[in-house]
Amino acid sequence: MSRLVRSCFNTTDLPQTQRFDVWQGSIASLFDVQLHDEKQQRHFDTRMTSYLVNDQIIVSRCATAGQRFERKSLKVATDNLDYYMLQTHLTGTQEVRRGTQSLNVKPGDLLVIDLAETHEGVTTDFDQLTIIVPRALLAPHLLHPDSQEGRVVTSEQPLAKMAVSHMKMLFDLMGSFSEEEAVHAMSPMTALMASALNGSADTVEKGNESVDASRCKQVRILIEQNLAIKVCVQDICAKFGISRAKLYRMFEPYGGINAYVQERRLRHCAHALVSPQQVKRRIYDIAYHFGFTSEAHFSRAFRARFGASPSEVRGAYLDRLKRTADPAFNVADRMYETWVTDTMRI
Repeated sequence: MSRLVRSCFNTTDLPQTQRFDVWQGSIASLFDVQLHDEKQQRHFDTRMTSYLVNDQIIVSRCATAGQRFERKSLKVATDNLDYYMLQTHLTGTQEVRRGTQSLNVKPGDLLVIDLAETHEGVTTDFDQLTIIVPRALLAPHLLHPDSQEGRVVTSEQPLAKMAVSHMKMLFDLMGSFSEEEAVHAMSPMTALMASALNGSADTVEKGNESVDASRCKQVRILIEQNLAIKVCVQDICAKFGISRAKLYRMFEPYGGINAYVQERRLRHCAHALVSPQQVKRRIYDIAYHFGFTSEAHFSRAFRARFGASPSEVRGAYLDRLKRTADPAFNVADRMYETWVTDTMRI
């Protein structure tokens, strides 16, 4: 039986002046990172061991210096990763933003990062375990799948303690698992994580799921399938047998139905701009495909949403392709990046 694919990212053998730059470029597949101050570069080091299970789940352990980790709206839109990241600190702490709250993450706590949402976290030096799991695998087991970003389930809660213990045991065994054994181990892992999140005593804002969740989801699917055409509120109401007032209430958490449609169109455009399959496609052709009939309106809306023009986003992507083609770029085992940017998106 074949062993799991393993990636061992390590900056120890690099010149001290290169270590953070290499790490920053590498982890950019998931987060934009910054050190707390320039002095940290003198002693910076990162070690991360990761395993890929069934081309869709990553289990990893990372030890590095204190940093700020961010996923802003543009990164969320362009990488289009629909995954949950489940983390626990072995050492070190983290402060995360959840709405208007600031939450502290201590060793043994369970933290959830929804990669389909924006995120901001600030850490001390840490050693941390992480499991990246597709939404499609975990969400069906969660009571509130769209309200998980930034949740912290503390180590004082028995179900969280059990889930974190399982994470530790799972990582310790990854090196000895065959691929088939690792796949079988994922189902109990998913069940334990869902139990810890569903059974937590913390308050979960129901958010998007508080308003006729099933019907709202059906409307969202219909919109997703018809982004290129004008949304007709009357047709939607007729199809689902609801009033205009009901439809508008359903989409209040999204800023209204028109705002929701524009957000989905802009996200799809942003992702297409940095898609290898569409890199040679004209920007306006992409915009038109997703329902924008005015190039000027598209450019204004895109910049207002993401803080950069469509051409700037495309240009930054092309620059990154040139950098990654440079032999100097591949100075460490960066296989896990390929998993995130290629394998896990299929």
